[in-house]
Amino acid sequence: MTRRGFVLLEILVSLVLLALVGALVVAVVQGAVRTARHSMTLLSGERTVWSIGAVLREELRNADSAAVALPQPTALQVDAPIGEGAVCGNHGDTVFVRRSDWSGPRLPEATTDVAATLTDPITAAWDTAVIVASATAPCPLDGTAALRLVLAHTLAVALMVRVYSPTEVSIYESGGSAWLGLRSLNNSATVQPFAGPLMPGSSRFQWNGPALQMLLTPASGRDTTVIMPLGSPR
Repeated sequence: MTRRGFVLLEILVSLVLLALVGALVVAVVQGAVRTARHSMTLLSGERTVWSIGAVLREELRNADSAAVALPQPTALQVDAPIGEGAVCGNHGDTVFVRRSDWSGPRLPEATTDVAATLTDPITAAWDTAVIVASATAPCPLDGTAALRLVLAHTLAVALMVRVYSPTEVSIYESGGSAWLGLRSLNNSATVQPFAGPLMPGSSRFQWNGPALQMLLTPASGRDTTVIMPLGSPR
């Protein structure tokens, strides 16, 4: 064989080796991309579950089992506690609570929150009314800073007030995926999505003894259970 023949053979062998190396590199890169995508999908699913658990635990914080209802497997309704305090004065439809006596994560909001007022400590009778206005004003008794809550109807007497927000957490489908959203039950607000995406038709709420349980299937496809213990009714 001539030298020219050897050179041509070497070139052909080199091309074959380069093709094999190239195919191997492509396979390795494709495998790394698939692994990265799978890891990102799992991480996204874990973040979704974490955010759902965090929001639900915040909404259910200090709520007891009597304050939670499951009208259907894809909806949870809760009277989320907002705060409470001793009444320092009331007349007609207006209740005053000293700011120093108020205990809660936020202040009451008009049209959204409901006030439960203790009207008889002997029979433990409570009266509930939607808060139509909320502002700060001096307490009628001593002039100290207070919350002024105007209720939807008048009260003869009020000794203590507990404020809660009727809220619905629902699982709804949009764009081929399922999402979790929040809305106020009092002002018919539109649903505000806060977590997703989830596999459609697979997530639901249910009771697990005294605890509330949510079965989740994120887009990653890994089933996860979130358990939220609730307090006993007061």
